[in-house]
Amino acid sequence: MYRKVLALSALLISACSTDNPHKQSMHHNDFELSDSAVKIQIKSGNKTISGSGTWIDEQHILTASHLWLDASKDYSLSIITRNGSQPATVINIDDPKNRDLALLKVEKNTIVKAPPNWKLPVCDNVLAPGESVWVLSGMYNTLSNTYASPDSTYYYKGIVGSDGLTAFYQNGVSGSAVLNQSKSCLYGVVSQQDIKKNQCLSDIYYEDYYK
Repeated sequence: MYRKVLALSALLISACSTDNPHKQSMHHNDFELSDSAVKIQIKSGNKTISGSGTWIDEQHILTASHLWLDASKDYSLSIITRNGSQPATVINIDDPKNRDLALLKVEKNTIVKAPPNWKLPVCDNVLAPGESVWVLSGMYNTLSNTYASPDSTYYYKGIVGSDGLTAFYQNGVSGSAVLNQSKSCLYGVVSQQDIKKNQCLSDIYYEDYYK
């Protein structure tokens, strides 16, 4: 079946300052949102690499590709939630120097599931400087409120967008979803910081594939 999904170079967002974001535990109407966040675990030899990811539909998870930089060819990949652990398959992974994104697939009817009928669309607009956003971490099960950086901007079709966050994040937050203020759409994922270019995002794009 032919489908169009986001392999999404989606606004790859990095933590580009040292101000701590305000955190809150997920509760009430955030329960379903919390179930869409997962922990990514890559085992390579005697090394374990951990990060965060987010369900974008009932079978696919979006995370950051730089998590695989130090992984060997025979690595194993698991998706971990409060319900258990489940193997996953990488179906698309970009070079993090270009787009820090990896798209994973988990088979249906497993212990680890997305919320029923789950869809997390990409935001239609670019992230505006100073805009309030939420960072959803599956690694730490937190929802953090922060802002798009007014000091790190780019121009796209005459529109000014922000390519950074005014926040600092600890290890394991890489791959976390960055959501708009109403938590209804996805701006991108937390990426690694590029100190030389000071660029933490790239433009959203779509990729066609056959399933």
